[in-house]
Amino acid sequence: MDGLTAALGEAAAREAIPVTTLTCHPGAPALPPVLAQIPLTVRLQLLGERFAGLRHQDPDVAIVGAWADSDLWARGLPKATEGDGRRRKATEGAEAGVTAGNSSPSSSESEAVVAR
Repeated sequence: MDGLTAALGEAAAREAIPVTTLTCHPGAPALPPVLAQIPLTVRLQLLGERFAGLRHQDPDVAIVGAWADSDLWARGLPKATEGDGRRRKATEGAEAGVTAGNSSPSSSESEAVVAR
């Protein structure tokens, strides 16, 4: 578990957005990893677009404040090897307010954070 879901909940709380944590039954079967990430990914994209519209901002730079924390966006990225600038470039993009990749929760996470 890379902690992305919990980190998103913490960022929402720092932005004064109410957060509810949902957990699955311990014995519930897990979805395949590709299917498990779709609901959260789509909701996050729609949430970003909605906030951008409300603030009259460009949706490509709507990630500001606690949401733009480089540690948040570095979670879930592939581990960088020596000479590989992927992780560095992705976190630099997050600091500038633009994400350079797609971070998705680990399939082993059994929690979902819902921002209301």
